[in-house]
Amino acid sequence: MWLSLFLFVYNVCNGVGAIVVGQCCRKRGVTETCTRMLCNPQNPPNDFDVYNIFERKLNCQPYMNAISQCLADGRDHIHCCMSEAKDRDENACFGMCRGEGIDGIAAWDKYQTCLAINLHPMFRCFEHGYLNIPTSPVSLRIVSKSTDSVVIAWSPPAVNSHLAESYQVICKEADSGFIEKTINTRSYKVTLTNLHADSKYLVYVIAITRDGRHRSLPSETIHFYTAGVAPRVVAYRETVSIPGDASSVTIACRMEMPGTTHKSVHFEWKKMHEKTSHYEKIGGDKYSFTNYISSHEHPRHYVSALQIKFLKLSDFGTYRCIATNDFGSSSADIRVIQRVLTSATPIPPEPPYICCQRLGIRSPCVAVCGSEFGKHAALRAESFINSHCEDEISKFLTCTTVGVDEGACCLRKKVPGICLPLCDGFQMNKLDTIPHACAVYTFSIFQCRMENADSRPATVSGLKAIPNSDGDLILRWDLTPRADMYHVYWKRKFSTTWELSSVVTTSKRIFGNVANDIDEIVVVASNSFGNAHPVRLIHNDDKWIASYHFQF
Repeated sequence: MWLSLFLFVYNVCNGVGAIVVGQCCRKRGVTETCTRMLCNPQNPPNDFDVYNIFERKLNCQPYMNAISQCLADGRDHIHCCMSEAKDRDENACFGMCRGEGIDGIAAWDKYQTCLAINLHPMFRCFEHGYLNIPTSPVSLRIVSKSTDSVVIAWSPPAVNSHLAESYQVICKEADSGFIEKTINTRSYKVTLTNLHADSKYLVYVIAITRDGRHRSLPSETIHFYTAGVAPRVVAYRETVSIPGDASSVTIACRMEMPGTTHKSVHFEWKKMHEKTSHYEKIGGDKYSFTNYISSHEHPRHYVSALQIKFLKLSDFGTYRCIATNDFGSSSADIRVIQRVLTSATPIPPEPPYICCQRLGIRSPCVAVCGSEFGKHAALRAESFINSHCEDEISKFLTCTTVGVDEGACCLRKKVPGICLPLCDGFQMNKLDTIPHACAVYTFSIFQCRMENADSRPATVSGLKAIPNSDGDLILRWDLTPRADMYHVYWKRKFSTTWELSSVVTTSKRIFGNVANDIDEIVVVASNSFGNAHPVRLIHNDDKWIASYHFQF
């Protein structure tokens, strides 16, 4: 019995090593000399022949890829090769143990040195692996697939299938090589879920032994596409309010497209007819369309912006943005209404210069915030860029978004979606995640800040606080250019709460014997285009004095 077992083991080793590998090499076009020297693990080349195989006379180098694949025979022998190596530091040839040829980066002399030192133990590892490692799984195939999942099946290894205790399924994005899924299973079929729709993937399977140390080489790799879906469209703002005397308005929708194939998408804008409630396609010189990619990440985001020029009363109403691809369409509606005034915030806004100082913007970057007397910050945009102030961008734009919405302008200038909070102040809490890539758009954002600057009111001047004999406090200021309303804030001593009143005149009377009870006053000029910078008075030593150092 023992003799029979010995003969069986011997025949297996000899059959795989001397016959199967040799046949594989010949089939792959390896010369007879190189086959004899390198394709028989039982008979490795001697020390002299190792250095001769790359000489011009023999020149086995062009066949090393084929030789390595035949020697590995669908198995990963690297664990044994590393543990049994005479010199692990000389590892330039270890790729042979997993069926890889000569590394194009490795120097030939290092490869030959590795073979001279380690080829004998490597060949012993091949012989050991033929007995103890399964070959690659076979017949890998797609059973079914959907927009976000795929069912993969395969057959057990052709050799040593009884040693395959489990299988590892690896799924990657085909273009990036990013590993999307890794699943371990004992079955011959798995379902991969949570994939991106309309995306290209590749998948392969590895057989693993019970101890986890021995693994096959990957099976054949198959590529597949998940099914596509219709785009998802949302309005940038569902309701857009603009001054009645504005010359134009920009509305926009955002489209989300999952996947990596990036098939073409068609945008279309329509306006609802007030009488019929039907949506009609719009076009002509009155309308300008801007379409661009807002984010290249997964899922990819697109923006379609519509600028309506030469505004008249009939242009107000409901518009529909429609996005269509090969798999369907979706839409979003946007209402354009007339805004009478800009609403007041619960607490008075802080001047940009003071805010920048409070947040600790370093010099010379703080120069972009203007001065405490309200100089336009955008006039110093060049200093912000030239001084490498990208790391201060979130602080600066946090200080200048209050009461300002320049999102429409930024959309026309194709500012990426992740940077739009810097334009409109919406979701400013996300600024911490904004990459430095937004820095290249700062000048465009500054330009947008100035676009309506001349339409917004000037800063209030001549503010005075006068107590009267009844104990009331009377506030007066000069008539302010372009102001339609004034937001008046005051705070009592030892209080943290601001009180607010909005007036259309250039005075405000605060009743209730409060002349000596109020210690802080702020007035902000406002119109339908936005708010001006605030002015402030504080009560100190029975006097009302101007102050630019706000305390909130």
